[in-house]
Amino acid sequence: MAITTHVYFTTDASLPEDLNQWTLATAAEVDKISTIPDIAAGEYFVKLRNFDGVKFSDFSPVYTVTVADAPAGNTTPEPPTLAADDTANTLSASHSLGESEILVSENNGAYAAYAGTIQVGNEARAAGYWKFKVKAATGRNESAVVDSPVFTFVDGALFSDYFEGAAGAVNNSKWIRRGTAPQVKFELDGTGRLKASSTGGASTGHPYDDALLAKDESTGDPLVFGDATIEFDLSISANTANVFYYGFDVDSANYAVLSRADTYGNARFYKKVGNTANYTDSSIPLNGRWRIEGIGSTFTFFKLNADGVTWDNVHTLTAAIADTRKAMLGMNPVGDTRTQYTTEFKITTP
Repeated sequence: MAITTHVYFTTDASLPEDLNQWTLATAAEVDKISTIPDIAAGEYFVKLRNFDGVKFSDFSPVYTVTVADAPAGNTTPEPPTLAADDTANTLSASHSLGESEILVSENNGAYAAYAGTIQVGNEARAAGYWKFKVKAATGRNESAVVDSPVFTFVDGALFSDYFEGAAGAVNNSKWIRRGTAPQVKFELDGTGRLKASSTGGASTGHPYDDALLAKDESTGDPLVFGDATIEFDLSISANTANVFYYGFDVDSANYAVLSRADTYGNARFYKKVGNTANYTDSSIPLNGRWRIEGIGSTFTFFKLNADGVTWDNVHTLTAAIADTRKAMLGMNPVGDTRTQYTTEFKITTP
C-alpha cells in the first residue's frame, strides 16, 4: 500500500485541533520550513498526516518550529588588504580568513574566486580596475569592496608624450614653443592627439622657425641628447601647401628630419649640414608610424608595416651634425590651411 505524507502547518497563537484550521503546505512552503532563514521570524506549528490512497490517518504529534531573524548576529568582516607594486607590476590581496574567502572583479566583470597574485604587466590601469571583497558565509555578511590603486605605464623612454588631456594648450612641462607665428598652432584635440595646424596665408619664414621642442623638465631648457631614436605617428590632411620638419635638430644650419614640401605630398628625407641643404623625395605616404634612428652621423628612417609589428627600413642619410641634438616638430604655412595629428611622440636612447 502506498503511503504519502502531507505536511500541515499553522501560525495561530493558540494551537487549533480542528482539521479545517490547519493549512496544507505546498512544496515551496515545505522547503521554506526546512530552510529556516528563508521565512519570517516567528513560531510555527507543524503536523504530518499520512494518506494511504483510501483515507487519512490521524494527525501526528505537533512539532513546534521557532524561527529567529536570519541576519541577526551576522558579522561583517573587514575588506581584504591589498599590496600593489607599480614597479614590479603586481597586485595581491590577503585576509585573516584566508585567500579562499576573497572574491575579485576585473574591469567591472563578475566576481570570481581570487586565484593569487595578479600580474598586472606594464599597463596603465585606472583605480578600481580590480575590486575585491570577502564573500558572505553562514553567520557572516560579505565585506565592503576595496578598489585597486592606479597602475602606470612606463615606456622606458628618455622623453614621451601621449597627448592626453582636455582640448587646449600642449603640456608646457614637456614642450617649448619656438616662434610665435599666429598661423601655426600646436594644441591638444581632447582625444589623445596633438593637432598641428596652419591657417595658410603668407609664409612665416621657415618650418625651423615655428616648432615644438621636447623639454628637459629638470632644467626647463630644450632636451639635449646624442644617439637616439625618435618615434611618432602621423595622420595628414589632404592639402599639401605647407612644410613640416619632424626629427633631429642641432641648430638652424644643422638637422636631419622627415619632411614634406609645399608641392610634394609624400615623404621627403631632408638634411641640412653646415647650412647646406639636401633632400630625397620618395613615393612613401606620410600617414603611418615612423622611427628615425640617429646613430653618429647615420640617420635611418623606418616605417611601421601593415602588420603593426615589423618595421621597413625606407631610407638612410648621412649628416655630420653634432651630438648635442634636440627633437623638433616644426611647421611653416604656405598657401592653404592644413592640419596633421600625432598620438604619440617619444625619444629612446640605446
